[in-house]
Amino acid sequence: MVSDPLKHVLPPLSFVGNAAHAFQKFEADGSLDSGADHVSFKLSASGESLVLSTANGVLIDGISFGPQMTGISQGRLPDGGRTVVAFSLSASPGSSNYLPFVDNDGDGLADGWETANGLDPNDRADAFYVEWARQCLSGAMADMIFVSTGADGRLLGYLAFRRREPVSTTGGVPVFGGGLGACRPDAPGAYAGLIRAGTVWAHDHDGVAECQTQNYNFPVIRVYEAVGAHYVRAEYTLHRWLS
Repeated sequence: MVSDPLKHVLPPLSFVGNAAHAFQKFEADGSLDSGADHVSFKLSASGESLVLSTANGVLIDGISFGPQMTGISQGRLPDGGRTVVAFSLSASPGSSNYLPFVDNDGDGLADGWETANGLDPNDRADAFYVEWARQCLSGAMADMIFVSTGADGRLLGYLAFRRREPVSTTGGVPVFGGGLGACRPDAPGAYAGLIRAGTVWAHDHDGVAECQTQNYNFPVIRVYEAVGAHYVRAEYTLHRWLS
């Protein structure tokens, strides 16, 4: 508990495994006589805070929750992530959290996964980017894919480059760019590094790098300017929206 981080102490030599065994269920029923997987306190259905600390009381992790509904579990999705979701049909104590595959907009992405990752579960446009990514990975829409990872191995971002035609053949100088790319919101510097890597790669192939975005996408434009990119042209398209 937040007010008493040492309210319940796990026995010495307690271990948690890895992979499918990296989960441990504890019953917060205040009944220590029921076994080692029972703790000395209960949790309030009206909401409170729960912490995990070292034997010295140093915080390892913690979470606060509000009023609970009967028969509905709550947890982080993905495991260890920041987003807490409700599991009305897939409570999984002692194992990995998951949501049943429900895809209301038909984009091939589970609604629960979209919600947990800040996407709109009712917007089919996500399917366009999924297919674009698949085409890049297959080589149909990318000649090279650059990946940025952190010191802990976590994927921070990626950027796909491809030879643009007919401008490369017509101009006589290979122009690379126009691929799909993205980075984590908490790692914006990764995108600038990917652009630099792509530019060096393009120059090594006797070409130039070209990056594109909407003319109102100011955060990305600032990244382009930071790595020394210059405006070359603007393209305008007309769209007819069909019901």
